[in-house]
Amino acid sequence: MTVSFTVGSAGSYTVKAVSGPRAAQTYQVKLWDDPYRVAIESVDFGGLAQASIDGYGVCPAGAIKLRGTNGWGARLDVDSGGRVTIVGP
Repeated sequence: MTVSFTVGSAGSYTVKAVSGPRAAQTYQVKLWDDPYRVAIESVDFGGLAQASIDGYGVCPAGAIKLRGTNGWGARLDVDSGGRVTIVGP
Protein backbone atom coordinates (compact mmCIF):
# COMPACT_ATOMS: atom_id res chain seq x y z
CA MET A 1 0.00 0.00 0.00
CA THR A 2 1.05 3.59 -0.46
CA VAL A 3 0.73 6.33 2.15
CA SER A 4 0.82 9.89 0.78
CA PHE A 5 1.27 12.94 3.01
CA THR A 6 -0.03 16.49 2.50
CA VAL A 7 2.27 19.03 4.17
CA GLY A 8 0.89 22.17 5.86
CA SER A 9 -1.63 23.24 8.45
CA ALA A 10 -4.31 21.30 6.58
CA GLY A 11 -2.01 18.28 6.68
CA SER A 12 -3.35 14.82 6.13
CA TYR A 13 -2.30 11.41 5.04
CA THR A 14 -4.02 9.22 2.51
CA VAL A 15 -3.83 5.44 2.29
CA LYS A 16 -4.57 3.56 -0.92
CA ALA A 17 -4.88 -0.19 -0.55
CA VAL A 18 -3.48 -2.32 -3.34
CA SER A 19 -5.37 -5.55 -2.81
CA GLY A 20 -8.51 -7.01 -1.33
CA PRO A 21 -12.20 -6.26 -1.81
CA ARG A 22 -11.73 -2.53 -1.05
CA ALA A 23 -8.63 -1.96 -3.17
CA ALA A 24 -10.32 0.81 -5.15
CA GLN A 25 -11.03 2.83 -2.00
CA THR A 26 -8.84 5.56 -0.56
CA TYR A 27 -8.79 6.47 3.12
CA GLN A 28 -7.80 9.93 4.35
CA VAL A 29 -6.98 11.12 7.87
CA LYS A 30 -7.06 14.89 8.34
CA LEU A 31 -4.59 15.53 11.14
CA TRP A 32 -5.60 19.16 11.65
CA ASP A 33 -9.14 18.16 12.60
CA ASP A 34 -10.15 17.05 16.09
CA PRO A 35 -8.97 15.12 17.98
CA TYR A 36 -5.44 15.42 16.53
CA ARG A 37 -4.98 19.15 15.77
CA VAL A 38 -1.54 18.55 14.25
CA ALA A 39 0.14 20.13 11.23
CA ILE A 40 2.63 18.23 9.08
CA GLU A 41 5.66 20.50 8.72
CA SER A 42 7.72 18.25 6.50
CA VAL A 43 7.93 14.74 5.07
CA ASP A 44 10.96 13.12 3.49
CA PHE A 45 11.07 9.56 2.25
CA GLY A 46 14.04 9.78 -0.09
CA GLY A 47 12.83 13.10 -1.48
CA LEU A 48 9.21 11.95 -1.74
CA ALA A 49 6.13 12.86 0.34
CA GLN A 50 4.89 9.28 0.17
CA ALA A 51 6.00 5.87 1.34
CA SER A 52 5.22 2.45 -0.03
CA ILE A 53 4.62 -0.10 2.72
CA ASP A 54 5.02 -3.78 1.96
CA GLY A 55 2.94 -6.67 3.29
CA TYR A 56 5.18 -6.88 6.38
CA GLY A 57 4.67 -3.23 7.33
CA VAL A 58 8.13 -2.20 6.17
CA CYS A 59 8.66 1.10 4.40
CA PRO A 60 11.71 3.06 3.25
CA ALA A 61 13.66 5.15 5.73
CA GLY A 62 12.31 8.67 6.19
CA ALA A 63 11.15 11.36 8.56
CA ILE A 64 7.92 13.20 9.32
CA LYS A 65 7.96 16.46 11.32
CA LEU A 66 4.75 17.40 13.18
CA ARG A 67 3.64 20.55 15.05
CA GLY A 68 0.67 20.74 17.44
CA THR A 69 -1.62 23.70 18.03
CA ASN A 70 -0.18 24.30 21.50
CA GLY A 71 3.35 24.61 20.14
CA TRP A 72 4.66 21.12 20.84
CA GLY A 73 6.57 19.39 18.11
CA ALA A 74 7.80 15.93 17.29
CA ARG A 75 9.68 14.15 14.56
CA LEU A 76 8.94 10.59 13.52
CA ASP A 77 12.07 8.89 12.22
CA VAL A 78 11.48 5.70 10.25
CA ASP A 79 14.44 3.42 9.69
CA SER A 80 14.75 0.99 6.79
CA GLY A 81 13.31 -1.81 8.95
CA GLY A 82 10.06 0.08 9.41
CA ARG A 83 10.72 0.96 13.07
CA VAL A 84 9.52 4.41 14.17
CA THR A 85 11.32 6.58 16.74
CA ILE A 86 9.51 9.61 18.15
CA VAL A 87 11.86 12.50 18.88
CA GLY A 88 10.34 15.12 21.18
CA PRO A 89 10.77 18.89 21.17
